[in-house]
Amino acid sequence: MRGPWGHVVDVVEQPLVITALAILAALVDIISHVPTLLFVGFLVLLGFHRSRKLAGKDIWRIQVPSYIGLLVLVSVILFGVHGFLKAIIPEHKPETSKESEEKSVDAHKGIGQLPSARPTRELKLIFKESPALTRARQNHIADEMEAFYQYLAKIGFHAPTTVPPIGVSASAASTSFGSYPADPVYERTLYIGKNSVDDPAAIRAVYGDYAFPLLLNVYGQSSNVYFNRSWTASILSMYFNESFSSKKHLNADASFNGWPGALWEIRSTCGKEFTDRALFYAVGAPEPPSESPDPQMQHFNEYFRSRLMRGEIVVDDSIMSRSACAYRVLNARGLWR
Repeated sequence: MRGPWGHVVDVVEQPLVITALAILAALVDIISHVPTLLFVGFLVLLGFHRSRKLAGKDIWRIQVPSYIGLLVLVSVILFGVHGFLKAIIPEHKPETSKESEEKSVDAHKGIGQLPSARPTRELKLIFKESPALTRARQNHIADEMEAFYQYLAKIGFHAPTTVPPIGVSASAASTSFGSYPADPVYERTLYIGKNSVDDPAAIRAVYGDYAFPLLLNVYGQSSNVYFNRSWTASILSMYFNESFSSKKHLNADASFNGWPGALWEIRSTCGKEFTDRALFYAVGAPEPPSESPDPQMQHFNEYFRSRLMRGEIVVDDSIMSRSACAYRVLNARGLWR
């Protein structure tokens, strides 16, 4: 006659009971692997018992040592499996309410999010259909113009963010306008010369030659005002293009009465920050009186020098005396007369 434990084992060995216990172990396994591994060991012992290999053998001399030995062997194997799983699978830790709140705050700050392929650009660019404007070139042009725009914005300029459609010119010219400058922005075109489409300086020149005339309100003025402001816009576009890269590369020192070369010398001699900021405040300086253009364009020197001096007054102080430094450069170049 079998004892009560024998009946319990018979019930547990039933397939439906085994299935129920397996489901319970699977649910617990979400939190920890240990209960599942113990259940596996339990099944091994039950299977060994069900085989009846030790039926009728002496209980204390054969059955008990056999079950204990099997239990030790199974435990060692399961312990090794548990250690292996723990090493390769990260342990699950329920997220606390505080951690969930911190993650939510970080998400709003953009922390912990997958980085986008490219940072968000402020410039709104449109590219014309052209085999020369490959996707890689479009990204290069956009990155270069955006960097130049951000540089100007850091100085203080409120440069335009909406840009006319960009195309490639069949000529070697680096930049030119299509239609009329006073037309709506999308009815105009900015062209990059085919030989300059990969040149960072030429790309920045396209944006600078578009932005500075708008910053100086060049268009729609009388001829005298238009002349002075358009020259000023061109000089500033050249200067800030080179100041951005800290490299002299436009070879335009002698143009515009020599002002591009003079400004670069002031930058090199008197300081980059001083020159950048002085020219920024020169843009907002009161408009000097405009005279009728003469063949030598000498009146422009007085016009531009007056605006530059007003910008220097805002930035300079008596201790640094950068204005005196700028005066020496302009005087040596004959631009102080």
